[in-house]
Amino acid sequence: MMLIIPIVSEKAYLVSAQNKYVFRVPAGVSKQAIKQAVEEQFKVGVVSLCVTVRKGKPTRFSKGKHRYPATTFKKDQRYAYVTLKQGDSLKIFDKKTATESDEKAEKVTKITADAERPEETKKVGLFAKRRTGKRGDK
Repeated sequence: MMLIIPIVSEKAYLVSAQNKYVFRVPAGVSKQAIKQAVEEQFKVGVVSLCVTVRKGKPTRFSKGKHRYPATTFKKDQRYAYVTLKQGDSLKIFDKKTATESDEKAEKVTKITADAERPEETKKVGLFAKRRTGKRGDK
């Protein structure tokens, strides 16, 4: 069985409103194999499939102290945009988990706000440091 990884990003979230989902797929796999793997792995029906290749970004490297840096490229990545049948969907962007994570974030901010001292000075070891707002505590 082939490993197909769903992509969770802002662009993928926007595309999911049109019942399309984005997957990272291996380089040498055909469209028919990708369609079959998505149907088996997620138990959904596939209407159409579009495959794109994103070229690898250039990176610089140097083989020694006095050598001129050369340029090489990262691996190309292959993505499949899969349109599902009407009524089928994936629970990648589940609304319940998004609201639960927002509630957890609010609780954490309340706890950290209560934990901070309202005083201007903060005892650190034997010395008191004042907060200046520039380059850390001085």
